[in-house]
Amino acid sequence: MSGTDFRSKQGGESVSWLCTGSHRDPSRAGFTLVEALIAGLIAALAMGAIATSLIMHRRSATMARRQLEALHRARSVLESVTQNHFYAAPLNVGRHAVGDGHYDVSNVDGRTKNIVVRMPWINPNGRTNWVELTTSFSSSLHY
Repeated sequence: MSGTDFRSKQGGESVSWLCTGSHRDPSRAGFTLVEALIAGLIAALAMGAIATSLIMHRRSATMARRQLEALHRARSVLESVTQNHFYAAPLNVGRHAVGDGHYDVSNVDGRTKNIVVRMPWINPNGRTNWVELTTSFSSSLHY
C-alpha cells in the first residue's frame, strides 16, 4: 500500500495508521453528514415510489370492485326482467327505472325485443361510468 504512516500518542500509547488519501482517523469511523443525507434522500425516494405504487394499487382495486358490483346489479336486473312473459309490463317498450340504473326495451320486430340494462358505478376520481348488458328476448321462446 502506498500512503503516509502517521504516528501519534494517545493516552500514553503510540497509535499509528496508514493514510491512503483519506484524512480520516480510524478511531472516528462512521458516516459523514453528506453521506447520511444522501442515504436519507435515497431512502425517501424509495419510500415515495413504494407509497405511490400502493396508492395506485388501491385505486385500481377500488375501481374493479365498483365495476364488478355494478355488473352484478345489472345481471340481476336482466335475469329478473327476462323471467317475465313476453307481453308483461316489465317488458313494455320504453325506459324502466331500477335502483340507481335503468333498462330500455325496444322492438326488433313483432316477435323479438332487445333489452339493454345500464347500471352506474363511480370511479375513484368521482366520475360516473356505466356497465351495460344487452340481450334479445323472443316471443317464440317466452310465451
